[in-house]
Amino acid sequence: MAITTTWRFRFGNKLTALTDITTFVMSGFVSQKCGFPEMARGNAQIVINNRTGAFTTLGGGTYGTVDWFNMALSIDVNVTSSAGSTGYVTVFDGILQSFSLEDDGISSYVTIDAVDAFSVGGRNTPDFTDYLGSLDEWTTRWFGNSNPALPANMPTLGASSTGYTVTAVPLGLNFSYSVKGVPIFSSLAEALNNGQLAGMFTVAIPTTIDVTAPDFKYQFLDSTLTKTGASRKVYEFIEETPTGTKLPISQIKEGYQEELLTNSVKMGFSNDPLSFVSKQNFDSIKKYGPRYRQYLVSSISGTGGLSLTQIAQNWVNRFGDINFLPYNFSFSSKQVENYCDEAARDQWSNLLSVEYGLWQTATVTYTPTGCSQRSRVVVIAGRTITFDPAQTFMSFDLLPGHDYQSFLLNSNEIGLLDTDRLG
Repeated sequence: MAITTTWRFRFGNKLTALTDITTFVMSGFVSQKCGFPEMARGNAQIVINNRTGAFTTLGGGTYGTVDWFNMALSIDVNVTSSAGSTGYVTVFDGILQSFSLEDDGISSYVTIDAVDAFSVGGRNTPDFTDYLGSLDEWTTRWFGNSNPALPANMPTLGASSTGYTVTAVPLGLNFSYSVKGVPIFSSLAEALNNGQLAGMFTVAIPTTIDVTAPDFKYQFLDSTLTKTGASRKVYEFIEETPTGTKLPISQIKEGYQEELLTNSVKMGFSNDPLSFVSKQNFDSIKKYGPRYRQYLVSSISGTGGLSLTQIAQNWVNRFGDINFLPYNFSFSSKQVENYCDEAARDQWSNLLSVEYGLWQTATVTYTPTGCSQRSRVVVIAGRTITFDPAQTFMSFDLLPGHDYQSFLLNSNEIGLLDTDRLG
């Protein structure tokens, strides 16, 4: 039996729970991108066949009176082989942002768009001045709401303005940081990205929404940028017929990611000139000219985390070279079905999962024209998944593995002594 991939599409909120509309969905896509040092962003779109009129607004159909802008969209997938199924895993959870109906009297289609919950909540204005705490404590303070007199900072999905929770899942060390708030930042997204995460030198990833609470969940890493333990999955991709747990490659793109080059950095806290520190990589500047970044309103560590000086040094040490590496590759579910061993079932499921498919280490093995076969270590920093009834197409955005990961003892990819260059 080959590996098969089954999609499921649902919408709902705390009042309605999740309603399965899979039979109506014709096509769609999911796009998720990890910025650094930022909260990742995600969006999705599905196209629905409305030939029965079930989705025509105020048309008397099953979904004609749905309050779409108070709903979450859940997209998940189940992977099956002769050994059984993995069960459904979440590919994307988000908040509905648009609903449009196209109807010519013969054919009728509905297009629904959604974005991750923290992109929605991040539009709100900070209501704090200064605070010292870990990121999970900050999350409750920023995006939560304990005062019924104040509007919610996240979509309520049918709950009260205080009847939701936000859960941060630390995938590493969780230190306390101090961040200034009003009037420095104009939005929660700016406070999170340019403030908290810049000072933590890390990334965060929105993952799942539990509409029954509702609860909005996200992961965050520490300054090693490296997932460990059960959260860490290592993938192998190869252009030839995959064996074991390896997955296929259809097309690969290589290039110099010059936009990642950084050799001069200025860090600061609360835009206070007395806190400003600068670091340069002079060898890199001599070769490439200055490539400058500054984060002057970042958080600062209370105890245990990196100082602003260490963060600035990290930037110029890690990102002072230009790498010629794969920056994108793609393949389809048909290739997984036709060429992969059944042993790859769990890897394929994990790769599709939002919890295990992003910011992971991967080894990509391929043969450029006129060259011998080569293997490169990369980080999966983004993906675009398109689907229709016939198959699923995957396209991955990549970052250099040895710049965006840290040494991990006994890891074949980033932990062999005298083999890997550490950032």
